[in-house]
Amino acid sequence: MTTNIFYTRHDGGLTIFKNGKQSTVSSSHLNFDKILLALKSKKYDTVESLMSVEKTINKTGVSRKNPNCKVYVKNGKVFFTDTRAGKDVELAGTLVERILRDLGNPDNTKYADALMALLENINKNKLKDVSSELYEWLASGKAPITSDGCILAYKKVKADFFDQYSNTMDNSPGKVVRMKQSDVDIDRRNECSVGLHFASLGYLSHYSAGNDAKVVIVKVNPRHIFAIPQDYQCQKGRASEYYVIGEYQSEDKELIEAFKDAFVDEDNLVKSAPEVKFTKSGMRPSLEAIAESYGLVKDGKVQVIILKDKYVPIPFGADFDCDVYELSFQTKSVREAVKKAVTNLEK
Repeated sequence: MTTNIFYTRHDGGLTIFKNGKQSTVSSSHLNFDKILLALKSKKYDTVESLMSVEKTINKTGVSRKNPNCKVYVKNGKVFFTDTRAGKDVELAGTLVERILRDLGNPDNTKYADALMALLENINKNKLKDVSSELYEWLASGKAPITSDGCILAYKKVKADFFDQYSNTMDNSPGKVVRMKQSDVDIDRRNECSVGLHFASLGYLSHYSAGNDAKVVIVKVNPRHIFAIPQDYQCQKGRASEYYVIGEYQSEDKELIEAFKDAFVDEDNLVKSAPEVKFTKSGMRPSLEAIAESYGLVKDGKVQVIILKDKYVPIPFGADFDCDVYELSFQTKSVREAVKKAVTNLEK
C-alpha cells in the first residue's frame, strides 16, 4: 500500500496528513526537530516512530543485562518493573521527565543504558522498602547519573576535607569513604542520624561546616543508600559508602548546579562540570583507594601474612597469632594479593 503523507508547518507545530488521516505534532514534542527533518527528507518510515515517545520508551527501556527489568509507558503513565519486589512501580516527578527525554530519544542509547543501570542498582538494594525513598530522591532534584548507574551528589566538608561531625573521615578527592552497613540508621524519620551523608544542591545551604568549608562531589551507588530523610523535600540521604570524585570550586557553589548535563561519563566529564576539579582517577576509584577504605592499605603500606607461600593482606590493627609483614603496596605481587582480597570483599 502506498503511503501518502504531506504536512503543514504552523506556530503550534506540525499538522500531518497520512492516507487521509490527520495528526498534530506540538513544537514542544521531544522529537519535533527530528520529525520535521524526516518529513523534509521524505523518510516517512521513521516519522511514526519518532512521533510516538511511548513506543520508543517501550522499545528502549529494557535492560540488556536483565530483560525482566524494564521501564514502560501505559495510559500516559511511566512504570518500572521492580523484579526484586515483584511489582510494577509508577514513577513520578523529574525522574519521569528524565525518562521521557532520555529513553524517549532513540538516539540516546548511552543515556538509556545508564538510566536502566540506575534502576537496576536501586532494585539490588538490600532494603526492599528503600526503593520508594530513592525514587523520591531522584524526583527531588537534578542529580546526574553515571554510565554504571550511580548518582552524583554534593557534600559539604571542612577546609581540610574531613567531616564536620567526627573529624575522622577524609573526604579528599580520590578517597573511597566507607562504614559498616549495619551501622547506618535506616529509619528515614530520624532526620540527622548515623550514616555517610550526601545531598542535592538545595540542601547545601542548610549544611554547616564553617566559613571556609569545601564542597565535594560524591558518586553513590543506590545499592549503598539506606535512608532518604523526609525533611527538606527529600534532598539528603544516608549511605554506607561513596567515592569522592572531585571538588566543586565555584564561588556560587551553594546556588548553582555543578553539572550542566543529567548524564555524566568519562567522555563528557570536564565539559559537563567545568568548575569541578576532578581526581586523576576519574569516575572510578583506584585499587589503592578501595583497599584503603577496607583498611588493607595505609600510607602506601600493606600488612600481610603468608599462607602456602602466598601473601594474604590483613586489615591494619587486626591481631594474628603468626608473623605479620609490612610491605609496599607498589610491589607487584602485593598489589595482586590486594586486588584478590578486594574482589572477595566486594562480592
